Amino acid sequence: MNSIQDIPINSFDHFVQQIGTDGENIRNQENRLWLFRGQSDASWHLYPTLGRSPYLEPELLAKEKSSLSEFKQKALSHIPIGFDIKSEWDWLALAQHHGLPTRLLDWTENPLVALWFALSDKDVEAGKVAVWLFAAGKKDIVDTTTTGTPFDQGSTKIFRPNHIARRITSQSGWFTVHKYDKTKDRFLSLDSIRTYKKHIKKYVFTIDSNKRNGYLRRLDQMGINGYSIFPDLDGLSSFLDWKNYKKNG
Repeated sequence: MNSIQDIPINSFDHFVQQIGTDGENIRNQENRLWLFRGQSDASWHLYPTLGRSPYLEPELLAKEKSSLSEFKQKALSHIPIGFDIKSEWDWLALAQHHGLPTRLLDWTENPLVALWFALSDKDVEAGKVAVWLFAAGKKDIVDTTTTGTPFDQGSTKIFRPNHIARRITSQSGWFTVHKYDKTKDRFLSLDSIRTYKKHIKKYVFTIDSNKRNGYLRRLDQMGINGYSIFPDLDGLSSFLDWKNYKKNG
């Protein structure tokens, strides 16, 4: 399998310019949806959490469904009255956003939000981070009101969750829902799927602590920060910690 070629990025402005150039090329070819994902390690492939270690184990599919079932049962007391969750798609999206390992992989329509996620891991001070661009075909987007459940899709698909959580709205969130390959006993990574990989680009940044903070400051100037992405008290506290103690560190 041929790997997707890295596109080296040497500055914030270079990234914005490159996204614009590549986006126009994609736009001129086909009517496609641009989705972005940031990862704090450029060597990682596009696997959902359940496609990575330590979740690769026997009976994974049964555990996946039982975990979601227990989440649904016990989450009800934490969900505000009148909160309308319509389907298994909504439940899986809600569970994903609250940290349950699922077959979903998060994406955003905003490349700057993706860059923030690539840089926001406090443990990453130096190395290579990546922002992925996926030019998704409209025919691969699932209508969740008419299409089964996330567990019975015959191929990896794309869906936009209902705005069941403020985080999904603030992050312009989308998901890929990944197919489980029974012959390999694992979920497929998006960048390994032949029909998708030709529509994927990978932008790689080599960073140190100074570059990381410089990128985060530029993002903050453009309204992208921990509080805009996580608009709750946890997000606010994390943002103020960065702003007052670490922004210029």
